[in-house]
Amino acid sequence: PVPADRGSRMPVFSGIYADIGDEQSIEQSLSTFSSHMTNIIRVLGQAGPRTLVLLDELAAGTDPAEGSALARAILLRLLESGAITIATTHHGELKAFAHGTSGVMNASVEFNPETLSPTYHLTIGLPGRSNALAIAERIGMPGDVLAEARSAIAPEQQQVDDLLTDIRREREDAASSRRAEDVARREAEEIRANLAAKLDGIDDERRRILEAAREETQRDIERTRALLADAEMEVESQRLVVAAERVAQASVDATKVAERAERAERIRPPRTRRPAPGAPPAGPRPEDIHEGDLVWLRGMERPAEALSEPDGKRELEVALGSLRSRVKLSQIERVQRASHAPSVASTARTDVISTPVVGFEFDMRGQTVDEAMPGIEQYLDSAFRAGLPRARIIHGKGTGTLRRHVRDLLAHHPLVTSYEEAQREEGGEGVTIVHLAV
Repeated sequence: PVPADRGSRMPVFSGIYADIGDEQSIEQSLSTFSSHMTNIIRVLGQAGPRTLVLLDELAAGTDPAEGSALARAILLRLLESGAITIATTHHGELKAFAHGTSGVMNASVEFNPETLSPTYHLTIGLPGRSNALAIAERIGMPGDVLAEARSAIAPEQQQVDDLLTDIRREREDAASSRRAEDVARREAEEIRANLAAKLDGIDDERRRILEAAREETQRDIERTRALLADAEMEVESQRLVVAAERVAQASVDATKVAERAERAERIRPPRTRRPAPGAPPAGPRPEDIHEGDLVWLRGMERPAEALSEPDGKRELEVALGSLRSRVKLSQIERVQRASHAPSVASTARTDVISTPVVGFEFDMRGQTVDEAMPGIEQYLDSAFRAGLPRARIIHGKGTGTLRRHVRDLLAHHPLVTSYEEAQREEGGEGVTIVHLAV
C-alpha cells in the first residue's frame, strides 16, 4: 500500500537514480568517498525534470567542512535541474542550508533514544538530531570519554540541539493538543447533533400538543353550540307550551262566559229578540246547522266553523282556528250557511277572544328589566287576544339595555311574527314596532 493520505498526488518519474550504501573498491583503488562521487557525477549528468534522485549520507567519508560545501553545491545543481531529490546527511551546515534555501525543506525521522530504534514517524519541516553521544552512552561508552566529547562540542551547536529537542517536544505537545481538540470537536459535534435531534423532537411534540389542544377546543366549541341549540329549542318549546296553555285557558274562559250567559237567559224572563238583518233567528234549531256552517258563539267576536251537526245531546264540534272544541247548541247566537261564507281557517283565529280594550302602545320607560319583562309579556297576550295586528313598545333610548332585552324577547315570542325599529318621526330607536300573529 502507498503510505499516503487521501488527496495525495504521486508523480510519475522517467528515471530514478540512487547512491546508497558503501561502494568502495580495493580493486579499482576507490575509497568510500570516491565511489560515492563517481555515482553522483553520473547522476548529475542524467538528472532532470521528472526524475527522482536518492542520496544517502551525501558527501560523507571526507573532511566535514569540505564535505558540507561539496554537498551544498551538489544539491543546488540538482535543484536547478528540476529533479526531485531526497538526501540524508549528518552535516549540521546542510540543515541550515535547507532551512534558508527556497525549494529545499528539512525533514527527519523520529528516533527513540531509550530504545535506540527509529519510530518511523516522518516529521516535515524539522531537522533531526544525530544522537551520537546518547547512542554511545546507551551501548556502554565510558563516562569520561563522553564528558570529554561533550566539552569539545561548540556551545552554539549544543544550543541548536537543545533547541531542536524543545521544538520537537513542543510539536508533539501541539499535536497532542490538536488530537485532543479533534476529539473534543467531534464530541461537541455529536452533542450538538443530539441536541438538534432532541430540539426537533421537542418541536414535533409541541406541535402535536398544540394540534391536540386545538382539536379538543374545537370539540368543546361544538359541544357548547349543541348545548346552546338544545337550550334554545327547550326555551322555544316551553314558550310554545305556555302559549298553548294560554289558548286553552282562553277557550275555557269562553266556555265559562257562554255558560254564564246561558244561566242568565234561563233566569231572566223571555223577551222578543230582533235578529240582525240577513241573519238567521237566535237560538237555532239542530236541523238549522250543518257541517261547514259558520256559527257565532256568545261572547266571541269572530265565528267558528261547524265540524259536525248537533247530536242527541244538542252538542256539536266546532273549530276555533287551530283549536277544536265541543259546544252546546244554546251557546250559539246565529248561523251562516257555508255557501255564503269563506273558510274560517283562513279568516279567523278562535284563540283570540273578547277582551277589555287594549291600547296600541305599551310604555315601559323608567322601569328596570325585571319590572318591564312581565309587563310586556302580559301586554302582548292582551293585544293578541284583542286582535291587534300591530303595537308600539316604548322602551326609550338610554343605555340600550332595556331595548336589547325587549328585542331578544320579541325574537323568540310565539305571538310575534316580526318586529322593527320605528321610523324617526315615530320615536326612532326608542320605539319598537311589533307585528302580532293575528
